[in-house]
Amino acid sequence: MAGSDQLHQLIQSLTRSEKRYFRLYANSGEQREPAYLELFDLMSAQTDYDEKKILEKLKHQNTARNLSAAKNYLFELILRCLSEYNQAKTVDFRINSYIQYSRLLQGKGQYKAAVKYLKKAENVAKAHEKFTRILEIKEVEKYMVTDMLAALVYYPLARLALHIERLGIAVENFPLSHYGSHSFYTMRNSSRDRLDTQLEQRFTRTQIQQMMYQAGVESIHFSENTPFWRALGTKAQT
Repeated sequence: MAGSDQLHQLIQSLTRSEKRYFRLYANSGEQREPAYLELFDLMSAQTDYDEKKILEKLKHQNTARNLSAAKNYLFELILRCLSEYNQAKTVDFRINSYIQYSRLLQGKGQYKAAVKYLKKAENVAKAHEKFTRILEIKEVEKYMVTDMLAALVYYPLARLALHIERLGIAVENFPLSHYGSHSFYTMRNSSRDRLDTQLEQRFTRTQIQQMMYQAGVESIHFSENTPFWRALGTKAQT
């Protein structure tokens, strides 16, 4: 018999994302509820509630023997799922907010405060076992560290070397002097290349020369100036 039903109304009010979350929730781990999930899908498919059709579809299921109790259980199961779903959204919102605060502070040069908010984001992610978010935060943290290095080490030393050079003093042996006229963007990228590129390998001049010979390159000439080692060669004639 068609008619209004609180459970049906609740199911029809769910968004597509909430329905998907419920199906995952009811079909995973200790929460596995396949019979109630079938009832959920049947009611979700009905624009107008029809209990006779529900009973016909479930006639071989235990839920059909006491449909009223099954509906009450499913109603509470959906509410528990929605509570968890909204909590997860709230947790992600908090994590995203802390990461955003951290980036804003970093942009203002407030690195100590930026690290503090990034740590808050990590603590929330750990407390709720958001492991993928923890990895994301670690990546943000690595970028922040390399940016801090560029701002607090690369840039000051490079600009100091540039001023000293303008005074007529040799700066060949001064740390990071070859970045003197480079932009902060270049310094930041170099910092990331050195500290954040996992696959990067460093080679000596001899190793580079050997690899070039093996690749068929001859007449190899190395730059004697920083940054080392830049090389120029010509392809061997065959």
